[in-house]
Amino acid sequence: MFKKILIANRGEIALRVICARGNASRRAVLELGRLGIAAVSVAGGMSAWSRLLVAERIDLGTSTSLIQFRREARGCLSYLVGCEATWVNGSVVRVVV
Repeated sequence: MFKKILIANRGEIALRVICARGNASRRAVLELGRLGIAAVSVAGGMSAWSRLLVAERIDLGTSTSLIQFRREARGCLSYLVGCEATWVNGSVVRVVV
C-alpha cells in the first residue's frame, strides 16, 4: 500500500510523517531521504497538531467582524463576532477587531 501512495503522489508534494511528539518521525524522514523519498516531519507530532488553532477573518460585507477559529486536528469550529475578547474552548483569546 505504501508503494501505491508514493506512485499516486508522483513526487508532487513531500510525504508528511507524524508520530506522538515528533522524534520518531524525524528519524523516519531521514531514512526515507536515504531511499530518495521526499518527506517532512510534522513538528511536535500529534501533541502539537492537536493544539493547533487557526484564526481566519470572514468578510460578511458589513461592519460586523467575524473571526472563525479552527482546530484543524479535531474539526472543531468556534467564532468571535463583533467584540474584543471571548472564551474559546476554555481559553480567553484577545482579538482586536
